[in-house]
Amino acid sequence: MIDRNFTKALPVLFGFFVMGFCDVVGIATSYIKNDFSLSETVAGFIPSMVFIWFLLISIPSAMAMNRSGREKNSAGEQHYNPRGNADSFFPL
Repeated sequence: MIDRNFTKALPVLFGFFVMGFCDVVGIATSYIKNDFSLSETVAGFIPSMVFIWFLLISIPSAMAMNRSGREKNSAGEQHYNPRGNADSFFPL
């Protein structure tokens, strides 16, 4: 029998699956393949890697947010967001 919480998570997982394919499969995969001289086989794994990345990052962070509370998490995000933006303009 499938766990009830897992069945609730399936639409979310499917949403990240679709987002991953929409973001990466298009133009980015062909650019990455040409820039890094990848074979067709290796370049074909890029969309799967993005889906796994979404899965591994989004689900645990959502579970942590539910434990700590949305307001506390939002305040933490406002603290780290300027740092992340600054890092993109001034890399180490």
